[in-house]
Amino acid sequence: MLAEELKPPDDESRRRAVPLSFIAGWRTYVHARRWLIVQKHSWDGVFEAAVCGFVCALPILAPGIVTQPAKAPPYILVYGGLGAIIGLIVGLVLRTTALLTLRLSRRVAAGVIDYPQP
Repeated sequence: MLAEELKPPDDESRRRAVPLSFIAGWRTYVHARRWLIVQKHSWDGVFEAAVCGFVCALPILAPGIVTQPAKAPPYILVYGGLGAIIGLIVGLVLRTTALLTLRLSRRVAAGVIDYPQP
């Protein structure tokens, strides 16, 4: 039973992850570029991740929303809210990592930190 739980993801799971990975990579590039050019500290990326989490829950709920629209709002709030919270946590982790990386790269480029040459 444990071996079945730990099996690698199938091709279908990987195909579903590609669009989200592309969006995350593209938005990371956009936010990092803006930070390097303008030095603007923004929370846009964190909120975008929360919205993506909410939107990712909607296709899962779509059959229930279509067949029983009167009962759908609580499910949309709960599952969409959980998706938004998970997205918010991921966004915070990504923002923290990005800011640390960008600040460190600036210090290395300025010569404040001596980076060993290979």
